Amino acid sequence: MDKAFLYTRSIDIEDAEMELLENILEEYDIYYKSVEKVRSAYKISDESNSYCLKMLGRGYKRANKSYFLSNKLRERGFDHVAPYIYTKNDEYLIKHKKSSFYITDWIDGKEVDFKNLDDILDSARFLAQFHNAAKDLEIPASIKIRNRHSNWMEHFNQHIKSVKGFAEKIEKKPKRGFDLIFKNNMHIFMQEAEFAVALLNTKEAKHAFAEAERERTLCHDSFYYQNILRDHNGKLYLVDLESSLLDCPMSDLGKFIRRIICKTKFKWDFDLCRRIIDAYDSVRPISREELYPLLAMIAFPHKYWKFGKKRYIKKKKWSEEDYQNKLKKIINQQNYKFELVRNFVMFYGIHID
Repeated sequence: MDKAFLYTRSIDIEDAEMELLENILEEYDIYYKSVEKVRSAYKISDESNSYCLKMLGRGYKRANKSYFLSNKLRERGFDHVAPYIYTKNDEYLIKHKKSSFYITDWIDGKEVDFKNLDDILDSARFLAQFHNAAKDLEIPASIKIRNRHSNWMEHFNQHIKSVKGFAEKIEKKPKRGFDLIFKNNMHIFMQEAEFAVALLNTKEAKHAFAEAERERTLCHDSFYYQNILRDHNGKLYLVDLESSLLDCPMSDLGKFIRRIICKTKFKWDFDLCRRIIDAYDSVRPISREELYPLLAMIAFPHKYWKFGKKRYIKKKKWSEEDYQNKLKKIINQQNYKFELVRNFVMFYGIHID
């Protein structure tokens, strides 16, 4: 491609970055007119079409997995993922140093709104549709996909161990406001964690995991609003399959529910939780056994652990006031969360031996 042609680019793309993009785009038959940075991707536009250029900085395997899964899903009739654009040499990926690049069609739409009830319920049904299509895929050995079916207990216990480690750090240092709030409320969150672990130890949860492993269902593992797009015709699309793995579908659903109902607007509203479950269940029926890992995912004190990690491991540069306010916001919602868990147990008949 002649580099002398004119195009526009967004101001947040630096010269060295644009030079790299030019080199990548030379491999395609795209006479682009504009290049725009949108989140972690680039919108490449010519006179009639737009494309999405993605760069994955962690090597070839994740990018290759994303391409493989996208094609498999489309073969299954799940056309809610964007098709890939091939290079002049009929390649779907370009390797450059330790990074991989690929281009798909651009989905002309907007992100769903997790504060809007219609978007929430549509997304729940869409997730179930994805799980139905992503079941029992034939995956060759060359495609590396993690299997997390048997790792929930280990995952939860690691988080519990981390929280205990945070408490030890607090004891060894001068205590400030956040430290005291975190430590003084630890017993509440540890009770939640122990309850979640008890749910995983039930015969029902073990049966659900065994069934999930037998069905070999793919989970997206990043089912966030940023990765769910609605086009102008109302059709939903799923993007970024790089994190996908084999797991119990309740992992995706539980994280999705937890992410929504913890918002201040919803305050752990059980009625909303139930409506989300019903929406998902209308497309992919949820077994009684699956309700146990689902509740475990919802009940586990993920945000409390996450804030401890940000403070004591990542040492995120927030002000002391910001740290305290964010933690107090979680603590102030605990009664609402307890009420949701209680209603869930009663409504669905959850029993722990």
